[in-house]
Amino acid sequence: MSTKSAIIIFLLSAAPFVALSLPFFAWIPDDAYISFQYARSFAEGGGLEFNPGERVEGFSNLLWTLGLALVPKFGGDIERTAPVISYAAAFLSLAAFVFFLVRACPAPSSIDRRNTMPVMGAIAFAFGSFFPFAFYASSGLETAPYLLCLLIGAAFHLWGSRGEEDFPHYVSLVAFLAAALMRPEGIGFLVLNGAFLLSRLRRLSGRLIAAVFIVFFAYLTALSVRYEYFGSVVPNTYFAKPPAGLHYLSPIVRGLQYLARFLAKSGVVFLLPFALVVPHDRKKRYAWFYLWAFAGYQIFFIIVTGADVLRFDRFAVPLVPWILALGAIGFLGFVEGPNRRARRFTHRAVFACVLLFVSLNAVQAVNAHRKYCIHDWMHSHVHRAIGRMLGELVPPGGEIAANEIGAIRYHSRRPVVDMLGLTDDTVAAIRYRSFQTYGVGSSPWSTLAVTRYLLDRNPACVVLPSNEVLSLDDRKRHRETMHPLWYEILTAPDLEDRYRPIGYIKIHETKYLYFFLRNDISFAPGVFGIRGGACLETRVFG
Repeated sequence: MSTKSAIIIFLLSAAPFVALSLPFFAWIPDDAYISFQYARSFAEGGGLEFNPGERVEGFSNLLWTLGLALVPKFGGDIERTAPVISYAAAFLSLAAFVFFLVRACPAPSSIDRRNTMPVMGAIAFAFGSFFPFAFYASSGLETAPYLLCLLIGAAFHLWGSRGEEDFPHYVSLVAFLAAALMRPEGIGFLVLNGAFLLSRLRRLSGRLIAAVFIVFFAYLTALSVRYEYFGSVVPNTYFAKPPAGLHYLSPIVRGLQYLARFLAKSGVVFLLPFALVVPHDRKKRYAWFYLWAFAGYQIFFIIVTGADVLRFDRFAVPLVPWILALGAIGFLGFVEGPNRRARRFTHRAVFACVLLFVSLNAVQAVNAHRKYCIHDWMHSHVHRAIGRMLGELVPPGGEIAANEIGAIRYHSRRPVVDMLGLTDDTVAAIRYRSFQTYGVGSSPWSTLAVTRYLLDRNPACVVLPSNEVLSLDDRKRHRETMHPLWYEILTAPDLEDRYRPIGYIKIHETKYLYFFLRNDISFAPGVFGIRGGACLETRVFG
């Protein structure tokens, strides 16, 4: 394919991507602030710690967090820079997808490119229209950089598999190593790529075989360093939100539901029949098996982990490029045939499938902008403001216990104890045992154990969520309407005896945050509240 054709295909993917992503530019979810805090702590010499002195791996994006730690070294601000870097990585992912598509679907020299260009352009346009990818592009999360590593790795592997050069395979191995260090599940892609590479053992040079073992040795070395530092080879999130196991199978049901909903509402289901077509061409058949191995692995990961709790199918972002490329291979199998009528039918089928895909993703974008931004975008702004407020309210050295902890910790600069256990290994261990024993993280035993642990730490302030106005004089009336853990904390004798409610902040119609300050800490009512209309209502007690 000529350079001009590649540029045209890239522009076809970039146009819808920009249109869908700009309305959500720099929307930063609370999870991103967890990584920001670890990165800032590391940059300031405090080590990879969320709270001082606590070595808990409360993030699941090691390489991304270490990369963000370099930002302050160059005089930058992590909160402002991370969305720009992730957005740039998303743009590079568009270019990498075009390169990857060309390598996955090489057209025979005898084929008129006027037959293949519409297919390639339509598939690239579909990728640029994929809403979850556009939505998380500037979120400050590792989603886009991780996908970029995967696309570069796959593209260079397919390039190397069709030639005699070793260089593409070196690039591929490094890219997949970066992906494995970026996300824990990235190791699966690294292993699959290595298995496909070693399956062609007779064609490999000794240096390339050595490179494979060096890459895996580097990964194992990183794993041993992680174990030495954190005391575990998996992030703490594994214990706070465990995947399916022999004693805990419910994530599989959630994962299957997540996958079914995604396939239907995203339009990917319309491309699946063509993705299942096995190509006759030997080179494309290799790419077909290679891509289905990747797609199958990501599907397996989604099902076993019970998928992601963040909105808009973030875990599907590393899945859709493989499905789209497989669909392109299937479409091109008909387009490159001698039957003119079949070519015309295929072109119409491509445009129809892509139109459905794009339309469904556009609907998601419109609904997200109308509904999601009103609540959750405001929600993220409120947590930043709350963090700044608590920085004034809580004396230095005082701890905060909260349910959503990223932005509060980052902006308050006060230690924050995580009620969900993502950044606290004690809470995570309690939840993990509860999952394995009772099938739920918030069993009566675990809610009591977590409540005791949180209040025994004697935090200066407890931030308690609620979906309604609380009756603080009759707290037990909320048993049926509150989350079990929140209710257990609300009705704990220690909370009633040692803390006083100072007010609440209403974020949206069904989300209130109540603040309980320890009795021995003075309270200036003028400090409490959020200025600038960032929330629906603020009330100060007494």
